[in-house]
Amino acid sequence: MARVFISHSSADKAHVDAIRNSLKKLGLLDANDEIVDPARAFKPGANVREMLRNAIESANKVIIVWTGGDTGSPYIGYEIGMAEALGKPVIVARRKDASPPLPAGLSHMQFVEFPNDI
Repeated sequence: MARVFISHSSADKAHVDAIRNSLKKLGLLDANDEIVDPARAFKPGANVREMLRNAIESANKVIIVWTGGDTGSPYIGYEIGMAEALGKPVIVARRKDASPPLPAGLSHMQFVEFPNDI
């Protein structure tokens, strides 16, 4: 069993379950994997960056969900940078129709595409 941190925009929150199922079909998630949900890590008054660092540090790998809604997320860049700084494997899962395209900071990472209907 692996611990997997899934980074996603709050704009994609309604689609997270469908995205997880798609990632399982693609072989990026196993049924036994424990999902580290950053939204559940937040506690009022706590340092958000510290909580994110702890969650990423405890994960075996990090999956960045890129649907185009990510550009409004204030933490996605921090999560990517923290994962890289901690030496965590990072995979970008993107929608086939994601717009805008992947930013230059993600272009060197492994990525997979999932269906547009999610």
